[in-house]
Parts: sequence; C-alpha cells; structure tokens
Amino acid sequence: MGEYGVKDVKFKKGLSSKKGLSSIVATVLIILIVIAAVALIWSFVLPLIRQNYSVSTSDLTIVSSGGYTFWDSQKKVICTQIKRSPSSDIAGLQVIYLINGVSYSKKINNSDIMEINSARTYCFKSIAGKPEKISVAPIFLSGKKEITGAVTSYLENIKDGNYPENENSLSKIPEGAEEPEEPECTYSSDCPDLGECVDSLCIDNSCIYENKESGEQCSLGVCDGDGNCAECLNNNDCGTLKFCDNKICRDIFLRRFAYYKFDSDFNDYSGNNINGAGYGNVYIDKSKGKNGCAVFDGDGDYIQMPRDAFDSLYKDSKSEMAISVWFNAGPKLFDGQNPHMVKIEGGYFIVLQWATGGGTGEKKEGALKGVLTGDSSKGILDNVDLRNTGWHFAVISWNGTNQVMYKDGAVVAFNNYAPFDITSRSWVSRIGVDANDAINSLDYFNGKIDEVMIFNTSLSDGDVLEMYNSDKGYYQ
Repeated sequence: MGEYGVKDVKFKKGLSSKKGLSSIVATVLIILIVIAAVALIWSFVLPLIRQNYSVSTSDLTIVSSGGYTFWDSQKKVICTQIKRSPSSDIAGLQVIYLINGVSYSKKINNSDIMEINSARTYCFKSIAGKPEKISVAPIFLSGKKEITGAVTSYLENIKDGNYPENENSLSKIPEGAEEPEEPECTYSSDCPDLGECVDSLCIDNSCIYENKESGEQCSLGVCDGDGNCAECLNNNDCGTLKFCDNKICRDIFLRRFAYYKFDSDFNDYSGNNINGAGYGNVYIDKSKGKNGCAVFDGDGDYIQMPRDAFDSLYKDSKSEMAISVWFNAGPKLFDGQNPHMVKIEGGYFIVLQWATGGGTGEKKEGALKGVLTGDSSKGILDNVDLRNTGWHFAVISWNGTNQVMYKDGAVVAFNNYAPFDITSRSWVSRIGVDANDAINSLDYFNGKIDEVMIFNTSLSDGDVLEMYNSDKGYYQ
C-alpha cells in the first residue's frame, strides 16, 4: 500500500483511480499518527489526573459526635476532630475556619496528620471568635509541589465545650491533640483582616493590630479611631441638610426645635408643641408664601410663644443653633426702632435695622440684622434696604465657633461672639415684634412672614443655599 502511495503521488497524478488509493493511504497514516500522539500524551497526563483525584470525597471527615469538636468561649479555643478513611497517601491537610464572614486557615503538615482509618483532634486559639463553619481539605503532592484539594467535609452550628485545664485532663482529647497557639505570621497579609479601619501588622512573627486614625476615609464614611467605619464624626462629614447623630448622618429637619409653617394656624410643627398665639390683627393668607403665610400690619400684630419654652435650646456657649425665616417687608418707617421678625427670649433674633443701630458691618435702615449673642452691639449687619423688595430668606447660625448671617442663600458676614445664655432670662418669644414684656409701638413688623424654623444645630453654607434654592420658587 505504501508503494502505491509513493508511486501515485510522484508519477501518476493524472490517474483518478490511483489518486483515490493514495488519499486512503494518507488518511490511514494520519489516523495512526494521531493515535500514537494521544497515547503518548495520555501516558503523562493520566498520572497527574490520578494524583489530583486520588483523594476521595470521604477521605477526610469532621467528626461532630463524641464531644471532640467544640468551641470554648472562655478560653477562645476551637477544637476539631478529623477522621481519615482508607485512601491514597496525603501530604497534609488544611482546616478552614469561617469567622464573622472571614476565612482563616491552618495547615497541618505530614508529620502531624493522623494515621489511615483513625481520627485526631486539633485545637487552636481563635482570637477572632467562634467559627460559623469549619471545613477540611486534603493536601497532596504533585511532584515536589503541594496542592490543596477540594473540601471533603464541613460542619456548621459548632457546639460549645470546655477545653481541659491541665495536662492530666487531656485524656478526653485523643493523643496528638495540639496545644492552643496564637496565630503566627510571616507577612502582614498573613494576619486576620479585622476591618478597613484596623491595620493588621506582622511584627516578630506575631500579629499586631492598630486602629486607624480618627477621620480616615472608609467605605461608609470615616474611621472613628476605635477600629469602626462610621458615616460621620461631625456635621462636616455629612452632606447638605444632614447632621451627625451617633456617627449616623440624619435629616437636618429632625433638629428643628420649633417650626411655624403658617399654612392654617400659628402652631409649632416640630413635634415640641411650642405653639404660638396670635394678637392684634395678624392673620394667615393662604394665597401667599409656600402654602400660606402670616400677615402683619405693623400696628399691634404679633405671635407669642410660651415663656421660657426655648430654655433647653441653649446648653452652653458651644451649643449649635440657627434661626431661618422667609419674609416680605412692607414700607413702614422705623423711627429709631427695630421691627423684629423673630425674637427668642430676648437672646436670639432676626430684625430689620434702624439707621443708628449697632453691630458688625455697615448700618442701613431697613437692612437685615442677626444676633445670637443677646447683645445688639455684637450682631451682624447687612447694608441693603429690603423694604418693598419682595420675598427674602434670612438665616442666623452659630456653629460652635462663628456666628454667621445669610441673606438669600449667601453669607453676609460672620463674627466669633458666642451665644447668649437665654436661661438667665424669663422672657417670652415672639414673631413680629420684640420679646420684651413692655412692647414699644415702633417695634412691630410690617409685612409677611413664613416658614420660621428654630434649629438646635447649626446650618452650613451648603445647607442654607439648598434650603433657599428648594423653596425660592414659592416666593417669586
């Protein structure tokens, strides 16, 4: 057949019958070559496959009965009894502990593994806590390389137990049980990961843990210095219109000490029930403002809240607080007095100035003035007359360091005078006039007032701007 093949290929290419025989011969030769190659490759691959699968699924088993697999919460010791059934040789075994969602493993070398068809208990110190799951996998050799096989047994719901106190009581534990030991390491990566706010370091083959500095960034927000990742440590860690409460960012409007919507009445809608009562001709105009507003004619109109109702707003000079108000001032001349829009127990207020009023900034009749110090001469002044100019948004805020006043979402000015202790006075609080018991007839506000909020936290620049932008459409 080979002779025909050679002859046909070289000399008789034109004879079709001879060409058919040549193709058959070539195909048979190719098949024989492929079979020989496969046999040669298989002779090398088969031993490797046999090595990789020489450990059956029943080779290593965690024994749950008998009381040898347990967790001692007092001594922080986990003991695991493992049985080896008749099988091929193994080079060692790997015990894997799942603790709080993190896997820790312990390698048992060949010299410490149990005999064929016998059990052995291995006990280790577990500073990370009680495992939720224990798994075991064989280690075998492929040439000189150790390869860890698939998990052959696992156990959940580990029972509690007591590790023996002394050498004599080890009789309960089969011979060869290991003494508890602290985790050892070569590199820091060998140490358990205790979270993103804890540095795990390997020093002198021992794992050392250090909490990251307070304020370092982490997935939720910032590290708290105690090894925990928190949303916030202070208000600056939260976004706009949020405040930090027990390391959680919450809605700033939960910190309203009082809230007067003027939609239909003069009541407080903060939940603190510091309700107001109307005097004179003050009334609600539901067609103006956000969903209505209070209207003052400047001649005996005001709203009054109970005496001393705001005392707990002030705790000390570091107490953060703020007052915000939307207003539309009428044309009334002041004749040397300050029409008060909001005044809290004589200590905190937002007013419109009269021409010679004292404070920080340029004086201007009809312009804003904000005070949290209880001292009019330490207030903050604007220099733009706002009478007959439509709706405006005013805020006075104390952040523990500075007293800041805002107009229409922008900072007017600030100073560092601390808030006044309003608990030293027993005054009422009013909207639309001064809070003195004896009211000066020239202190009445003329115009419209809406959305009065008193906060027991400060408002940031971003908070004020967002409040202004979100509501200004109601006042155009």
